[in-house]
Amino acid sequence: MTLDRKYIKEVQPISSNFLKEEYNLEISPATIRAELARLDEDGFLEQVHISGGRIPTNKAYRFFVDNLFKEDFIEFGKEEILKEAFEGFEGLKDISKFSYELTKILSSLSSNLVITYLENLDIFIKED
Repeated sequence: MTLDRKYIKEVQPISSNFLKEEYNLEISPATIRAELARLDEDGFLEQVHISGGRIPTNKAYRFFVDNLFKEDFIEFGKEEILKEAFEGFEGLKDISKFSYELTKILSSLSSNLVITYLENLDIFIKED
């Protein structure tokens, strides 16, 4: 699980000690803090309080979303599942039905919360 995913789930800043314990990392919290500081400098994380954990920035979320499916889809054969699902959408005229079905599929394939907003119809769709 990435820091982004953990933050989305916990909604609390993520500390170096937490990462060390949660993932049984065999490196020191100081080493983890140095890596987190580097991500902070690159604009992917921000530290809300001087002694607190870090939270992802918009840049981190964009990177996360852009890369969410790349390896997982190929590795687990999910790309084919998505292609088959899209074939089932052919001829579907109702955009809200299409969006709802697509949201369900993406949530299922990614094992993540997916929120879709149809601005013109003012409809929110949430699937987890």
